[in-house]
Amino acid sequence: TMPWHAKLLFAFLSDSMPIRGQRRKPYLFIGVVTCGTMWLLFGALRPEPGLVLTSVLLFFATFGLVMTDVNLDAVVVERVSEEVDEGVGRLQGIMWRLRYSGAFVGMISGGLLLDQGGLSEQSIFLIVGVLHLILQLPFLVFLSDPSRQKKRAIEGQARRIYEAVSDKQIYQPLFFLLFSGIMP
Repeated sequence: TMPWHAKLLFAFLSDSMPIRGQRRKPYLFIGVVTCGTMWLLFGALRPEPGLVLTSVLLFFATFGLVMTDVNLDAVVVERVSEEVDEGVGRLQGIMWRLRYSGAFVGMISGGLLLDQGGLSEQSIFLIVGVLHLILQLPFLVFLSDPSRQKKRAIEGQARRIYEAVSDKQIYQPLFFLLFSGIMP
């Protein structure tokens, strides 16, 4: 779960350090390729990887997933800021429904393929990797990510984050989440 704790770092990185003038697309590409490749490796390795290699593969698969998740959320937030009147929040609601519907279908399908389809865990991991790359990479080609020629100053970004977190309405829920997250 360590990569999930770095979500803020990924967001900060993509906001502050565009790659070739783009803030989201390159990071989405890195995330999708990393996650998909790790699942492909996980499924293709014979015999099944041991504990250490499994941990490394899962770490980097999750790393790619989190990088993708953070940047997709940022794309949606940028698009939502352009919505007006009764359309506000509609896109975000659709995205959350699609995300969790897809996860549900994926979990059910994986369980059925494992239990009823006679596939091994390794075969399912291989299918996950292939589907991850085949279904997500083509969409990145069409994703609009306006080019920004200049990097945002990291100091300015850090200052804005500090100012936001210094607000009582922000830091109190953050501390609650932090302390509830570290409890056993």
